[in-house]
Amino acid sequence: MKTRRMLKYLAIGLVMGVSSLHAQQPSPYVPIDHWTMRYVEHLISAGVMVDPDPLTRPLTQQQLRSALLAVDTAQVDATARQLVGDLICEFPERTASPSYYFDGFLGFRAKTYGRRRPLRQGGVGLGAFIGQYDASATFGNFLLNSTAFFDRQLRGDPEYTGVIPGSIANRVLGHIAFQFEHGEFFWGNISRNWGPAALSGFQISDVPYSYDHFALRLGTDHFSLEMLATPLDTVSDLQEDTPSNRYLMAHRLIVHAIPKLTVSFSETALLAGPGRNFDIWYLNPLRSAWLAADDENERDGGNFSLAVDVDFRASNRLALFSSLFMDDGPGVFDLRNLSKPDSEPSAFGFTAGFRTGLPGPMSLTAYYTMVSLLAYRSSSQRSSHVYSRRGIGIARNFSDYDQFTVKMSILPHPSTLLQPEITLLRQGEGDFRDPFPPRDQLPVLPHLHLGTVERTWRLAVNGTATWKSRATLRWDAGLHLVRNLQNVAGASESRFVGSIAIRLLGDDRDFWWWLPTNW
Repeated sequence: MKTRRMLKYLAIGLVMGVSSLHAQQPSPYVPIDHWTMRYVEHLISAGVMVDPDPLTRPLTQQQLRSALLAVDTAQVDATARQLVGDLICEFPERTASPSYYFDGFLGFRAKTYGRRRPLRQGGVGLGAFIGQYDASATFGNFLLNSTAFFDRQLRGDPEYTGVIPGSIANRVLGHIAFQFEHGEFFWGNISRNWGPAALSGFQISDVPYSYDHFALRLGTDHFSLEMLATPLDTVSDLQEDTPSNRYLMAHRLIVHAIPKLTVSFSETALLAGPGRNFDIWYLNPLRSAWLAADDENERDGGNFSLAVDVDFRASNRLALFSSLFMDDGPGVFDLRNLSKPDSEPSAFGFTAGFRTGLPGPMSLTAYYTMVSLLAYRSSSQRSSHVYSRRGIGIARNFSDYDQFTVKMSILPHPSTLLQPEITLLRQGEGDFRDPFPPRDQLPVLPHLHLGTVERTWRLAVNGTATWKSRATLRWDAGLHLVRNLQNVAGASESRFVGSIAIRLLGDDRDFWWWLPTNW
């Protein structure tokens, strides 16, 4: 009798589990650089809209739609009210299964700089035609996505390491996701950022061009567990000619049990070695990779880091955020040997800032961030243990710097966004791609700012204007005042840094004739 009753309860549980899976309609991601995200981030920083996942990007269409529908439009002015309504129309409810989503753009962009971000000099600016499509299909609990773009300007970007056939560079991306009520399995290519959305994360960020990876997320609204795993390029260490296979693994626990407070605890492991495989014990999301390395006698097989990210919404209009990153390196943050002398420089990063809403609606965001001299490097002195992919940082692409930024966001019209900015960047001579210093030099090295410090003041205004969700105009105009240019004492430069882009937008509502009416 007890066995029959247990089987009955088990069958009921399976039916309920399957039903909950089918009840969860998958939702496409909204890319971090999608034209709507500038408006979304403005509403969040102005306190008009609650961030559905403060320490995670990208968000899904359903997350954004739910957060926008929850806005109390009676408490905001007419400009913000209309913007909220316009964005809700951009993320319509899709209940049919299967369902299809498509958007894209054609346009032209001109820049005076080569990198995607204007703060640091590098590369060659170009004017070129650009275009992209983003197509998704959902059925059952599955989401399929295909994305492609062409951009001749990639030729001038030193951070793009792919092959550029002819004169036009193109990338074809995509991913498959299995989404259900309490989690997701993901395989494919998309840009991610772990940490406060105001700036790039210390471990997983949108600084590098997106790469294929496997990801897992399980949990509830109060607790969730994440894992990310991807292979990196094979490199040879300076001490030996044998190429080392390299892999990146990341775990994260997000806690949102206290109202208005979100905390995440994350770790990464960069694993390397000749003929090495992605060992299964590092794939276990319920097992700390840092501790597993000791348990499996793998301490010297990789470079490990830990981070804590915090977002606290003190009021409807004020939020505080911070991050602490600790590399498993020398000094006071050497987590494996706390008895080392404190005179050795530490490998760490730190961020603290706030965002607050102002009447208008306007918002003000200010933060200070730094990355120490030896961050993203390993004391093993093996070049294969450096946090990079094809020589480009897989998190932040620079070390030995600090930065202070104040940025306003002003919405004079529902379709127009202005963002003035003041930034001070101080960059030392250290580079995480350099070999790790010899042990006898460590006691005399600074924690931050090796050698001559280059100082860059950035005074800029960038903006976005949208016409009926069918065309966008983006611009960025900045004056950079540089002292000790390229770390040469006394050298200076003042230069204009700017970009302008025009995009003609389209989505599945414009191209309905592509699809059979019964879809």
